[in-house]
Amino acid sequence: MGFFNTVSVKEKCPECGELATLDFQIKTACSSFGDANGRFAMRYYKVGETLRWWPASDERYNSFVEGVDYVLVDADAHLVRERAHGGCEKCDANLQAEVFIRDLKLEKIESIGSYQADYFVD
Repeated sequence: MGFFNTVSVKEKCPECGELATLDFQIKTACSSFGDANGRFAMRYYKVGETLRWWPASDERYNSFVEGVDYVLVDADAHLVRERAHGGCEKCDANLQAEVFIRDLKLEKIESIGSYQADYFVD
């Protein structure tokens, strides 16, 4: 089983057209390791929340994008765009989106659409 975190957003589903909770799996700041509060994995977040991770003073801090299919949008601002796979709570549609994370804060989710098999291939 792979480790991931889930980010949820209330949006109109591109498949059923209903306002629904759409969940997307992300791997940014995801690890089987953790701190006193548990692993940095299998957690649920909403846009605006900050991902739990090692503090910036820890040598492991910069590993928050290891193994992630991402694009570094702005290195100075620590802004990454992760491609994410997800689904709709109402119709179980297979979806994809781009999740923007700045300094480990979930900034926004864009480009929500129906899953395309080649979306995750560069």
